[in-house]
Amino acid sequence: MIECVIDQAGRIVNPKIKQMPRVTPPWPELEPHVLRHLSQWRFKPAMRNGQPVAVNYVVVVHINLI
Repeated sequence: MIECVIDQAGRIVNPKIKQMPRVTPPWPELEPHVLRHLSQWRFKPAMRNGQPVAVNYVVVVHINLI
């Protein structure tokens, strides 16, 4: 789970990893990769009174290791 802000342009801002998926064996190098890829995601911004607004958001990431 990653807590973040979705800004008025739909970008993820200030992501903070709250819980990483359990991986066996543990893989601590995974965190920077997750954050880097999240920075590339875009969302439709939330709207209030017809104007885009920033909102707090929790992103749940599922990772499949093949």
